Amino acid sequence: MYENIIGYPETTAHLRGLLRRAEFPQALLLAGEPHSGKCTIALETARALTCGAKTAEWGCGCAACEQHRRLEHSHVLHLGSSSYLEEIQGAIAALRREVSTGTRYLFGRSIRKLLNRFHPVMWEGDEKRISAAMPTIEKLQEQLPEIFPDLSAADGSKVKDDDILRKAEALLKSAEALIEKMPNELLNADAIRRMNYWVHVAASKGPKVIILEHVETFNDSQRNLLLKTLEEPPANVYFILTTSRHSAILPTILSRVRVIRLEARPVQQQLKVLERVFRLPAQQITGEHPLRWYFRRCMCENLDALMRAAERWAKHLIGYEGGFEGIPEEDLPVITETTGAAQRNAGVMLLRLIVEALQDIFRKIQLDGAGQAVDIKYLVRFRRVVSEIDQATRSIADFNMNAVQVLESLWFHDGKQ
Repeated sequence: MYENIIGYPETTAHLRGLLRRAEFPQALLLAGEPHSGKCTIALETARALTCGAKTAEWGCGCAACEQHRRLEHSHVLHLGSSSYLEEIQGAIAALRREVSTGTRYLFGRSIRKLLNRFHPVMWEGDEKRISAAMPTIEKLQEQLPEIFPDLSAADGSKVKDDDILRKAEALLKSAEALIEKMPNELLNADAIRRMNYWVHVAASKGPKVIILEHVETFNDSQRNLLLKTLEEPPANVYFILTTSRHSAILPTILSRVRVIRLEARPVQQQLKVLERVFRLPAQQITGEHPLRWYFRRCMCENLDALMRAAERWAKHLIGYEGGFEGIPEEDLPVITETTGAAQRNAGVMLLRLIVEALQDIFRKIQLDGAGQAVDIKYLVRFRRVVSEIDQATRSIADFNMNAVQVLESLWFHDGKQ
């Protein structure tokens, strides 16, 4: 149980104890920064709660655990927003480096996480919203089983590595097409009502588990509907919530969940994740945040150009070392050269890099000022800009708006607000 979690020995020991003593809370919130392993812990907890052998050992051969390895257990709903393509790109990069049982499961599970957002339970009566995506969903469902390893196959019947890679590349294209066709706001109020109905319908056998990622992005309607179920969850139903911003979670939700905070993994543990899970040798990794570096490199070949642009944007947006000018075309590298999902992903990445560049500017201002308070004008602009970047990110990532137009509207400031 939890043998696949790298790091967090105290956290996993605590969760293991709760499970073994049958004291596991019905609502749990895992809070940690991006790439901290929240989703992996949530999925492993769901496996432990539904294991047919009740032990949830890593090599458990029960039918439930085998279903969990492929993320297709019928008593688990996996919902909420996520960086689907980022994870898929990171997984297929590992598969390209080494075709093995581990990397095949890694890539297959990354595709399954995307498909699980289209669980029939969540779309009953609202099939029109995903009608455009249905052919692609069906294609992925048909292709995916071939990527998972058949552990019972004899050596002579194993699929060749080249065939696995060819099938993986086809899955990647289908996944990109599905992401392009995804409707806005997958988990809307109606979907949460259907989720609430599902949890109240008596399970045939065993517990039900609902994993909700990034609950900090829920709007008022979504939060209110979720609260109704969290107040009095049905027996044998467990909610596992995740967030990258604990401070953004409303007190009304926090009061109804057990909070587990995941501290940032030390660099050495991040390197171990990259070596063991993603098959990337340590000598190929640079930077203070290896996991973040890895996923960004997988998503963007021209990351260095984006980072340089982000620094220029950060200075412009708060009026640091210059005025507020129009947007030069070179400040949208990669983005203007792509379309669709690739453009939106590059746009979201640029916005993330701008926030980091803003933080670097403030550290520099504090150092140059020998510890003196930051000029209030920069502080006001910083708060305004971060709020606008958050909205711009949602516009691109959640509402599929044109990244170039969103970024251009963000750029044009007169500096007076």
